[in-house]
Amino acid sequence: MHYAFPVPPPLYSAGNVLDDFDHYMRGSRSENTAIKYVSAAQKLIEFCTMHGLAMAALPRNTLSLFSEHLVSQDLKPRSVGVYVAGARRFLAWMIDRGSAAMPNGASRVDLPKIQNELPNALKSDELLQFLSVVSRDHEPLRSAIILLAFCGLRTHEMVTLRLDSISKVNVPMKDGSASPHLCFTVRGKGDVLRVVPLLSDGAPLLMAYLTNWRRKVAGSSVWLFPAPDGACVGDRTLRAHVAQAKKIMGSKSRLTPHTLRRTYLTALWKAGVDVPTLTKIAGHKSVQTTMAHYLDIQTEDIVGAVAGRRVSLIAKGDYVDKVNAASNAVGEYLNAKKGFK
Repeated sequence: MHYAFPVPPPLYSAGNVLDDFDHYMRGSRSENTAIKYVSAAQKLIEFCTMHGLAMAALPRNTLSLFSEHLVSQDLKPRSVGVYVAGARRFLAWMIDRGSAAMPNGASRVDLPKIQNELPNALKSDELLQFLSVVSRDHEPLRSAIILLAFCGLRTHEMVTLRLDSISKVNVPMKDGSASPHLCFTVRGKGDVLRVVPLLSDGAPLLMAYLTNWRRKVAGSSVWLFPAPDGACVGDRTLRAHVAQAKKIMGSKSRLTPHTLRRTYLTALWKAGVDVPTLTKIAGHKSVQTTMAHYLDIQTEDIVGAVAGRRVSLIAKGDYVDKVNAASNAVGEYLNAKKGFK
């Protein structure tokens, strides 16, 4: 897509502006919103740099052009809306600081319409291919990405897990014994704590990571997935590596960390976990959010749920025979009645 811009004054020096904006956002918004808005600010700066736009002389339609640019990058309309909202907040913050200027009335943006798309989860063969690709990554990113599919956490929840976030819960069995199950205690949106069970086939992967790389290389860190500088692995780094894996796979369908989250929740649903419980595990406020945006329910799932239960309105027996006899009598009457249409 080509944009024609007037030649602007020299670009401003970004310096530590993103760090300052990040600090401002974390003090006024939730962590998740802060992460998205800082990412939007970074994208806006890259867009302005690409087209030679100076913050001191932005054209009236900057945000509209920015939204078109995001669409051209194959971002979904919902994501475009979030990034534009973040860019608008960033520009307002810059204007308050005297570091940017836009003409009056420049806040209106023609956003693309959101198309309702069914939630997508990875099928077994796609998941195996994805895990094969990311298994070549280096630790701790390798294990962090792999375990996303086995616990369904948001990326910022995954990277901020601590060692003491892991717990073992003894689940009572029918024979009276107790089966231990690994879980994560997560502080999610709204600073609400919740317990997220790790899928049974993910437990060996977590234990292998803990007893090998994690214990030998980063034993003293409090973070489950520590970075070389002692902090936790970055949320954006995790997302970038998932995007790189999709590129290597050559996947045409959506494949993001949220796809792995949907894969986890859909697997639980197919295993018989009820939707209210899934909503609690996911940290959603309503079951409608879980149903509409996170469960990949296929036609065969819907039909199979009914056919597998052999649901019938009338029980077999004498009553069915009477209904059949009455139906036959009505049919004979209608056939004998002349002129019936």
